[in-house]
Amino acid sequence: MLWIIGGMLAAFFLAAPYTFLDLPAFLNQFARLSSEYRAPPTTPEPIWQIYLKHLRIAYKWPGSLIVIAGVVLGLVRIARGPERLKWAMVTLFPLIYFRFISNQNIFYGRYLMPLVPFLSILAAASWR
Repeated sequence: MLWIIGGMLAAFFLAAPYTFLDLPAFLNQFARLSSEYRAPPTTPEPIWQIYLKHLRIAYKWPGSLIVIAGVVLGLVRIARGPERLKWAMVTLFPLIYFRFISNQNIFYGRYLMPLVPFLSILAAASWR
């Protein structure tokens, strides 16, 4: 068991050598990033709205409408359809994850990447 932990530490230090070589700078930058998560957001509009704009730009209007139809279909299938667990997993994860990242103080469009496969599945299901 100890050799597994040692291997993981070795892999970490091989992938990020300056964590060990320049420890003061690493810790200062880590503290700076941590403080950014506690600072209030400085955007004129809510973060969830900015994320929805990112998704609309990525999917365009037709794709966005298809994704919305897929989410509605997923919610209907959860309520009264066969295979409720499957539909719950594919429908609720994007909604819960979107809520989670919308409550963070730091936002980037790349945080939406885990949603893309689920939204694509829901969009494809709405055309079935």
